[in-house]
Amino acid sequence: MNAPVVTLFEAYGAGADVVGPALAEQLGVPWIGQATTSEQYEAADAKGTGRINVRQFLTSLAFLDQGSVELVQDPMEELARDQAQQVRGLVASGGVILGRNATVILTGLPGALHVKLDGPREYRVARAAQAAGITEEQAALRQQREDAARAEISLEVWGWDPRLTAWYDLVINTATFGLAAAGEMIVDALNRKRVAAGLQPVAG
Repeated sequence: MNAPVVTLFEAYGAGADVVGPALAEQLGVPWIGQATTSEQYEAADAKGTGRINVRQFLTSLAFLDQGSVELVQDPMEELARDQAQQVRGLVASGGVILGRNATVILTGLPGALHVKLDGPREYRVARAAQAAGITEEQAALRQQREDAARAEISLEVWGWDPRLTAWYDLVINTATFGLAAAGEMIVDALNRKRVAAGLQPVAG
């Protein structure tokens, strides 16, 4: 496959909601957002503790989506199989994909660039609150809940920790560089990796 592929993982509020769609448009490929939303995580934390039971959350989503008896026996293995198949299908013609464990699923795909967006917690919370039209208190709870849960989900289903930088080709502090510059840096890194893999660079 020669179409460009970029996987994104973000610390909550780091700007993937802006960087991702703009990058996909520039590259002429689909934008594929998160599979689970902040609202779903909030619903799983009705008391507002900032934490959820990850395995219970995953199993409930699996039953909702799959209705499979097999999930009773080994839900995590089934989820991993289904997710891998789905992710590979979603980027079959290229794509910019956020979350979905795409970083580890597509780790061996030639020319695919794996990126993490990060930044100081205070910056991310303030930015997320403004972007979502919520209070900073609510955004702070989302940050606590989602940064923990998304990492725990990746560990539970795939055995990888997205907080470790070794998984990524590029880690960008969006508070330092801004979202527009982050997109430019990703395109430059993508072209460098594609050329190293013997693929044609994309329009920058």
